[in-house]
Amino acid sequence: MEWRIATNVFPTPPTTISLSSKAMKLAACMTFAPAKLYIRYDRGAGACLGQSKASPNQSEDAECIFLLAARRKGNPSHVTIGANQAESVHSVRAASMTRTH
Repeated sequence: MEWRIATNVFPTPPTTISLSSKAMKLAACMTFAPAKLYIRYDRGAGACLGQSKASPNQSEDAECIFLLAARRKGNPSHVTIGANQAESVHSVRAASMTRTH
């Protein structure tokens, strides 16, 4: 068993990337780590305003930041998910997230 040390230190994101149209889709067994650790990903200002459940014609997957849609798990790693988002992570299967804040 691997021991982990708990910490209350929250990383300071070096920059924010606002996704405007599509979620970042991770392929089977793909580990996603940004070029700079802990970049903040969100949907931009106002993303949560007027949020409602998706209608039958609209997929909630379109609103998320990371879409782990493969049969085998994807793995977002070393990222920060910002407050300006309606949905953060959607996964079809079990997923592991490493150092995701």
